[in-house]
Amino acid sequence: MDRRASGGQGEPAELWLPPAEFDGFVLESLIGRGGMGAVYAAHERQLDRAVAIKVVLDLDLDWTTRNRFLVEARAIARITHPNIVAIYRIGEVDARPYIAYELVRGRSLDKLPHPMPWHDVLPIAIGLARGLAAAHRRGVLHRDIKPANAILADDGLVKLLDFGLAKVVGGRTTLDAIDEPAIVSSRWDPLSSSTLDLAAVVIGEHTRPLEATAAQAATLDGLPVGASLTRTGWVLGTPAYMPPELWTGADASPRSDVYALGLLVYELSAGALPHAEIPPRELKTKLPSFDAPPLRSKRADVPEPFAEIVDRCVRRLPEERYADAGEVCDALEELEALLRSLRMLPGRDPRANAPPRDDDGIALVEASFARVAPRAQELIAGFYDRLFARTPEIRHLFPADMAEQRFKLESALQLAVESLRKPDRLAALIEHIGRRHAAYGVEPAHLAHFAPPLVATLAELDGAHWSDATRDAWDRALQLLVEVMLRGLRSARSGEITPASGAGPVG
Repeated sequence: MDRRASGGQGEPAELWLPPAEFDGFVLESLIGRGGMGAVYAAHERQLDRAVAIKVVLDLDLDWTTRNRFLVEARAIARITHPNIVAIYRIGEVDARPYIAYELVRGRSLDKLPHPMPWHDVLPIAIGLARGLAAAHRRGVLHRDIKPANAILADDGLVKLLDFGLAKVVGGRTTLDAIDEPAIVSSRWDPLSSSTLDLAAVVIGEHTRPLEATAAQAATLDGLPVGASLTRTGWVLGTPAYMPPELWTGADASPRSDVYALGLLVYELSAGALPHAEIPPRELKTKLPSFDAPPLRSKRADVPEPFAEIVDRCVRRLPEERYADAGEVCDALEELEALLRSLRMLPGRDPRANAPPRDDDGIALVEASFARVAPRAQELIAGFYDRLFARTPEIRHLFPADMAEQRFKLESALQLAVESLRKPDRLAALIEHIGRRHAAYGVEPAHLAHFAPPLVATLAELDGAHWSDATRDAWDRALQLLVEVMLRGLRSARSGEITPASGAGPVG
């Protein structure tokens, strides 16, 4: 490695360089360097592994900066998760603190071209939500989530980085780096900005000096929007990704992290932040009353269920967001399973249980329904007779006069079969039906009772054409319909439902 001579503790930060080898680490190349910190790719001799070394350059550290360095190490040490960069060791070299991390080779998310296709954003969102959920479970708030603080590794795994502004909540131990502030100062000292988050920007990228991004070039009263605020008396975080409540002096919470995560996913999907048109120096006054436009108003090709999750994350009022990253993770993973079952995601996830596309099975369902459709009234009447005979406890969910109810079910079943080859239409249709079911008191357990009586009636009416293959095809199709309906039912449960005029849950 090309190095200048180090004069030791007496040299200014801009001249000092760490020794080529210390504490069993051999420095190999400079990854990135800022005013107070630098990150090096290195090799740990004893364990024979690649590491990233983040080291402070300035010997005359104030208490705040040194404490923040310790906070980052302790916060990450509390969490063991594949979607969070691992920490190996902390120490000092020439009286300057350092942290040794796993070396992740890849690109930080702010270096990825965007907007990105939604099906490429979804796994990134899931990975970050998983990592952040692990942090929240351990009582750790990140407080500086942004694209520069996450990296997409070459193997496709996304990792959350830089916990320098982290805070531990919900326990007796506090690892907060700074006293809780109330407002962003109009003064900014460049030396107090975060240059210790270099690892989040450059770990694993090509060895080169840091370059200012467009976001970092914009300023808020002289403060780079892409920089983190770290000084006592200031709101902590990166202005462009800070939630509205922090601008008004509220405490950070898991919902604050959820907001920043939602902004990151929104930006990757839409190509810009929802408040991109607000001048940086006006964020402080305008963001607390700003409502983000729906993601689909910026990118109409994003599936509605995915957009709904992102939109909920970035709602202005904290109580309207998900409570923590665990809830976001659950919603995203459920959506991924649904989209895979609807064959709306490219490729196959070897961990997924969703079956491959079954064109032969769809053809069997279509042919069976075509034979039975002329006797649709018998089909619907037979279904309800069997349903109420098997599960009389759900009869109260339906109206006394079933005439309109039978017509609605016939129409819904017709549309569902026609949509089996159009999964995007199927999802919207059946989710809507699921939402309507919620308005009439239908519970998820009730949906399990619908398929058996319908299959039994279909078998009776299809007669000699019925076969084991036909039964299996109908079972798979109805299982898919129930899964999609469940999503609609659960999404409706998260909000207030007003029943439509006329009782009856189906259709």
